[in-house]
Amino acid sequence: MILLNFHTVLLCFVLNYFLIIRSENKADSLQFMNIPFLKKEELTEGEIHTVKQHTARMLAVSNLVISLMFASIYYDIIQNALGKENGLGFGVEIMIILIFVPFVYYFWKIYHDLKIGPFRKRN
Repeated sequence: MILLNFHTVLLCFVLNYFLIIRSENKADSLQFMNIPFLKKEELTEGEIHTVKQHTARMLAVSNLVISLMFASIYYDIIQNALGKENGLGFGVEIMIILIFVPFVYYFWKIYHDLKIGPFRKRN
C-alpha cells in the first residue's frame, strides 16, 4: 500500500511538472487534456497560461488529497490492529468524495475564466 501511495504521488508530480509546467511548446502541454468546452487551436497565449496554471494547481491539490487519503487509511489500519476500531471508519469515505472536489472546482474555474471571465470571446 505504501508503494501504491508513492507511485500515485510520483505519477502526479511527473505529469504536473514535465507535461504541464515545463513543456517546451505551450500548445503541446494541452494535448493530454480533454476539456470538452475548449477548442485548443483557438486559445491565445494568455488563455493557455490560465489553463496550464489551473491544471497544475488541480493536480497538486488532488495529489495532496490522495496522500491524505492514504494517511487516513494507514491510521485506520493501525487503530484496527491495536483493537481500538473496527473497520476503516468513515474517514476513507469522506476522502474518496474529497478526491473529486478539486477536479470539479478547477474545471469550473477554467470554464469560468475562459467562457465567462476576462478571456471571454466578444462577437
